[in-house]
Amino acid sequence: MQFTNYVRSKLNNKLSLWIVPLLFFVIAIFLQLIASNYPSLVEKYYHQSIYPYIAQFLSLVNKLAWFSLAEFILLAILITLPSWLFWQIRKFYLKKSPAKELILSSLWKLSTLTSTGLLFFLFLWGLNYQKQPLAQNLSLPSRKVDTKDLLEVCQAFIEATNESYREATPPTFYLASTDKAFNNNSLTPKITHSQIPITWQKLNENIERSFQKEPSLNYLAKGSYGPAKPVYFSTLMSRFGISGIFIPLTGEPNVNVAQVDCSIPFTLAHEKAHQRGFALEDEANFLALLICIKSEDSYSRYSGYLMATIHLLNTLYLVAPEHYQSTIEKFNTGPRADLKAMSHFWNYYSGTLSKVSEKVNHSYLKANRVQSGI
Repeated sequence: MQFTNYVRSKLNNKLSLWIVPLLFFVIAIFLQLIASNYPSLVEKYYHQSIYPYIAQFLSLVNKLAWFSLAEFILLAILITLPSWLFWQIRKFYLKKSPAKELILSSLWKLSTLTSTGLLFFLFLWGLNYQKQPLAQNLSLPSRKVDTKDLLEVCQAFIEATNESYREATPPTFYLASTDKAFNNNSLTPKITHSQIPITWQKLNENIERSFQKEPSLNYLAKGSYGPAKPVYFSTLMSRFGISGIFIPLTGEPNVNVAQVDCSIPFTLAHEKAHQRGFALEDEANFLALLICIKSEDSYSRYSGYLMATIHLLNTLYLVAPEHYQSTIEKFNTGPRADLKAMSHFWNYYSGTLSKVSEKVNHSYLKANRVQSGI
């Protein structure tokens, strides 16, 4: 009888260990489900009231380092993970831990880390996926756009891109021949493209100042938000097909600085829109355009128009491919050279890693109830 009670108590103790990760996981799923059904409450009580304080607190932390804290943490994990795995194998080899106990212990640690991380993610940033649409907050009417409308908008944006390029280049014509990896092949010609005429710090300051002055952001315009960080391993980032990424844990916008210069100001503004709680990609793109074209820096304005035009032309290619070629021919020589440089850059890095990254990102967005995924 005593032996039976002893076994039962041990079994109950082991089962109780799984209650916490299971409870955290259920709470996280329930919270996300409730939030998705009440976007107005998420908007009012989380996005507008709680999240700005979270973002600004994390910004105070990441301002302490000039480098990407997220990149540093990831590097530390990659270095320590093999050591941990080696230690677990060693324990098993020396018979210090039975195989079953070792496996259960590892699964418990993994499930606890996952469920706790999911809760933290939702609290720190993830609930922003469930807020009211930005278009609704700005009272933008929804209407069906036909091919004629789309062509007119594309034409207007191409003209704005050409004009902003002219404004960005005089009196000094900032050009550079790409020294990216895809030019290491002697058979590949050098591609001339425009170059950012200001420092990273100045670019950050200009974009942030533009955010601070944007009236449509009201409650999220003011406040102290940390700078975007250049990623040291940007070439590796390129192989994953990533131009920029926002890390909720550190509150940092991270930018791939290996990419062609003309896309960097837009990417920086896009990631800083995520930093302010705009989780959806289309909303971050819209705000990146808005912020860039209102920037004091003429090159940022050019980047905003150029990248927005690319998105429009991608839509035109899907809707009316017969008009695509004649439309892109309306770009002037400068913007056309930048488009060619971007195309060569991303084509060079396109491969298995970028395809896997795209699928992971698609699954991540679907998990956050973004029905369209990427």
